[in-house]
Amino acid sequence: MRARLLVAAVALVVLTLVGGVREDAGADPAITGYPDSIAGLGDSITRAVNSDAYGDRPESSWVTGTNASVNPYYARLLAAHPAIAGNRYNEAVSGAQMTDLNGQAQDAVADGAELVFIFMGSNDVCTPSEAAMTPVATFQSQFESAMTTLSSGLPDARIAVLSIPNIYNLWSILKDNSNARAFWDAFDICQSMLVNPLSTATLDVQRRANVSQRNQEFNDVLFDVCGQYAHCKFDGYLGYTTAFTPAHVSTLDYFHPSIAGQALIAQLAWDVAYDWSDTTPPVSGSAGSASGGLAAVSFSASDAAGALGVEYHTGGAWQTFDTPVNMAAGTMFTWRAVDDNGNVEATQSCRVGPWIWPSGDADCDGFTSAAEGVFGTDASDACGYVAGGAATSDTWPPDLVESDSVNIQDVLVLKPAFGGTAGARYDIVASGGTINISDVLALKPFFGTACVP
Repeated sequence: MRARLLVAAVALVVLTLVGGVREDAGADPAITGYPDSIAGLGDSITRAVNSDAYGDRPESSWVTGTNASVNPYYARLLAAHPAIAGNRYNEAVSGAQMTDLNGQAQDAVADGAELVFIFMGSNDVCTPSEAAMTPVATFQSQFESAMTTLSSGLPDARIAVLSIPNIYNLWSILKDNSNARAFWDAFDICQSMLVNPLSTATLDVQRRANVSQRNQEFNDVLFDVCGQYAHCKFDGYLGYTTAFTPAHVSTLDYFHPSIAGQALIAQLAWDVAYDWSDTTPPVSGSAGSASGGLAAVSFSASDAAGALGVEYHTGGAWQTFDTPVNMAAGTMFTWRAVDDNGNVEATQSCRVGPWIWPSGDADCDGFTSAAEGVFGTDASDACGYVAGGAATSDTWPPDLVESDSVNIQDVLVLKPAFGGTAGARYDIVASGGTINISDVLALKPFFGTACVP
């Protein structure tokens, strides 16, 4: 998933899917526009510790605060979307590491947050010693657990992940400041990186390089894991690559962000996360081929801002599409696409059937919507009747006699029209109205099958 960068481009994902029947009854509507609630997960940075006074300063938090000098994300949303008023939850905990994120995720689920920001990992880099840093595999497992909690508990929420700041940069810009060195030493601040700050000894130089590498590896984990979820958006390493200056660091401890630092984070988050002016959901469709009684299932999705992905389910939890999925004939599946700004299209559903459908087939009945427009059937409803009962609409193209199935009667009805122009309804291959052997052969893949709602 590393290849899926968050860029504003049309995205395409392709599944291979055996044909079926679209069923839109009870479809969930599209989700667009501003969120009505926001939650911030993380550590002391998100609690705004020591930003302008000692201790937690949540009103100055970059994400859920109200301090005008910071102009937090919540305050920006509130100015444009008054419905979010009061619906802000700062679930971050000072000193938290990635192992604590799952608990915070559970809190966000209980909050019912529609937008969740995650800014976690600095304390997995900044530890009492190099050896005490969290192993990469452990960090990844812990992040995956939290993402599972969020995606299952808040299936419609937007999830934004900020990269861990460059801790090496903190050492670089303040190592020559005697006050900073005194604080780092007296309070054992981030000793994995900041111990012996002026030393040029080989061991100290290598230690800093090792910590810096772990910092980068953790950010790669955030990118990779976030990329596995259709609703998750990573900041593209912007938080890591932004070179903050001494003015962005609190002089109360020379480690945490100052008010200016909190304002910088708020601005970065606002710039990179979502374009709230985009209220157009993405568009997706399916295409497919069959083998025996199984379907190898697939979709395409596009959006002007770029599509984050497609997710599907067969009656259980949503799963993000990555590789083709085998489904048994008769399986009902539902899918939807999510775009780069978190807009979600209305759900679409089909039941796997024993035929193939092409790209552009909106109702999964084996014929493109364009073709159905030619021969006059309903391109949005494959089966307009109850199996075994009378037809209520003329919807399934190969069922020419409306008998609920394709059989010899459908072939025979073409006989008197053969070679002529008996009407578009019999022109199964949409060749301009002429009825010929191609129309007979077009019935072959459907012969003996029924369009079952």
